[in-house]
Amino acid sequence: MPSNAELKEQFSGLIKKYAEVVVKGDLEIQEDTTITSLKFADFIKVTSTLTISKCPNITFDLVASKIHTLILKDSELTNIKGIKQMKDLMDLNLDNNRISDLSEIKYLPYLMQLSFNNNQVISLKGVENHKDLKMLKLENNQIKSIEELRGLSALTFLDLSENQISSLKGIENLQTIIHLYLNNNKFTDLPLEKLVNIKVLDLSDNIDVENLQSLTNLVNITELHLSGMKVQSVKCLEKLTNLVKLDLQDNFIKDFSAIQHHPNYKNYMLDYQE
Repeated sequence: MPSNAELKEQFSGLIKKYAEVVVKGDLEIQEDTTITSLKFADFIKVTSTLTISKCPNITFDLVASKIHTLILKDSELTNIKGIKQMKDLMDLNLDNNRISDLSEIKYLPYLMQLSFNNNQVISLKGVENHKDLKMLKLENNQIKSIEELRGLSALTFLDLSENQISSLKGIENLQTIIHLYLNNNKFTDLPLEKLVNIKVLDLSDNIDVENLQSLTNLVNITELHLSGMKVQSVKCLEKLTNLVKLDLQDNFIKDFSAIQHHPNYKNYMLDYQE
C-alpha cells in the first residue's frame, strides 16, 4: 500500500483531507461538493465500507475496485455508469437519488444486498442473474413488472412498495421469501400460494385487491398488513394462528368470527371488534 506521502502527492487536496481515514480503512464523507471521483478509494482495505451522502458531483468514473460495501445516498445520481468496475461489491445502497436504469448491476457478480429506495427505477433488467441476492429494496420507484425476479432463488427480503406494479407474475418462484412488502401498487391478483416461508407480508393500500384466498395456507406469517383494501371476509385467514400483528383497518369487513380464536386476536387492528 502506498505511504501517506505518496497518497498525498498523487491525489493532492483530496487525499490531504482524507488520508488518515483512508489508511485506516473505513471512510465516510458527507456534503462535499469538491469530490467528483471515487478513485482515491482504491487504497481502502478490502473489508471496508465506503459511505457517501449529499455529494452531488460524484460519479463512478475510475471507481474503486476493492470495496465490498458502498453506500451512496442523497447525491442526485442519475445513472450508475462505470459501477461495473466495482466487481467485489456485495452490498450496494444508492437510496434517494434519481437513477432509472439498473442494467449495469449485471456486472456485479457477488451482490447479496441491493437498495435503490426512492429513485426513478422503471425496469428490473440487470437484477435477474443475481442468484445469491438475499435482500432487494426498491421502495418508491416506477416499476411495473417484476418478472425479472423469478430466478432469485436466495431472496429472503423484498420491498417493492409504492410502485406501479400491475402484475405479480414471477413472484410465485420466490419461495425463500420471508419479508415481502408490496403495499401501494396496482395489481389485482395475489399468486402467493407457494410462498410458504413468509413471515411478514404488507399488502396495504392495494385498493383493487379483493380476493385473499392465496393467503389461506401461509401459516408461518406472524405480521400481516391489509389496511386500505376492499376486503370483505377474513375466512381465508382462519388458519393463520401464528399472527402477532394483523392490520385490517379501512376495509369492508363486518364479521371477524373466523379469526376470533387466534391467540393474539385482541391485539389486532380492526375496524370492528366484538
